Amino acid sequence: MFRTKDFAALYELLSADFLNEDCGLRCGKFCCVGDGQQDNAFKYLLPNEIHVFVANGLHHEAVLEDYGFVIHFRSTQPNTCVCQNKRAARPFCCRIFPFRPVIQNGMVVSLAKTTNPHFAPCWIETPLSQWYQRAVRAWQFVLNDIDNLIFFCRLFYCLEYSKFNDCSFSEAMQDRAFSSKYESFSRRSRIELLTYSKIFFESF
Repeated sequence: MFRTKDFAALYELLSADFLNEDCGLRCGKFCCVGDGQQDNAFKYLLPNEIHVFVANGLHHEAVLEDYGFVIHFRSTQPNTCVCQNKRAARPFCCRIFPFRPVIQNGMVVSLAKTTNPHFAPCWIETPLSQWYQRAVRAWQFVLNDIDNLIFFCRLFYCLEYSKFNDCSFSEAMQDRAFSSKYESFSRRSRIELLTYSKIFFESF
């Protein structure tokens, strides 16, 4: 599981801007803001990232929601970004959006922009070359950690389950079949986890 020094290294990889302009000027900061009740983009924290989030004081600007399988955060104010006053401390999900990893033979070989229609306001297509190369390394660094792989597999499984079942995570865990599969990810091989994660990322 990532420790503070690992998050510092990860954030450093993604410390530069991916464009030569402020992308939010064209889209109204679509991915960063919301209406004060729900942000336009679902923002998550990696396992253990909550400690860095709190240490950097971002929790004072955010509502934190622990769903059991993922910690979600959102802004407390309409049209306001949680990280706007502490951009250097923004979490991984904010640094990497809208690009997901492309996985081949167990390795991150490139990036792809999310094709989810919900994110249509995001106009970015091609980031700066140097950022792109560092982002590929960043995704590989994240997925080298077994706990992060388990996290993405469980996140995908829970999101898929929620499409057909209207219940909380704690309620779902009362379903023996659900809880058995959820827990099983911690016993899967790295190859199995990468395969499942690949399906998850490609769904976006």
